[in-house]
Amino acid sequence: MRNFYQIIRPARLAKILDCSERTVWREVKMGRIPPPIQITPGVVGWSDTTVEQILEDRIAGRMVTLMPKPATEMATEKRGPGRPKKTPRTLAGLEADETPKRGGGRPRKSPEEHL
Repeated sequence: MRNFYQIIRPARLAKILDCSERTVWREVKMGRIPPPIQITPGVVGWSDTTVEQILEDRIAGRMVTLMPKPATEMATEKRGPGRPKKTPRTLAGLEADETPKRGGGRPRKSPEEHL
């Protein structure tokens, strides 16, 4: 048993894995990388043995997924509280004489008006 562990911070882990720091957090969220340990408020990291295990799994071709989240749960987390879900506009929701506006709503000129 070791007496101490070296803590690998997110930016350093990104360099080790040759990816961006955002990708590290995305993979944590998807369950491919275990969640970091809290060192102090606002400071997190992974033990060096955990990082070694991540590298060994990737070298061996094992993309370990620890706890996958359903796609619907991940999609709702992105929006944030109080922000309504966008609903697509369909032609069925429009009145008979109303047509969807494109290009800023400015009417197009007919070919005769161009001359």
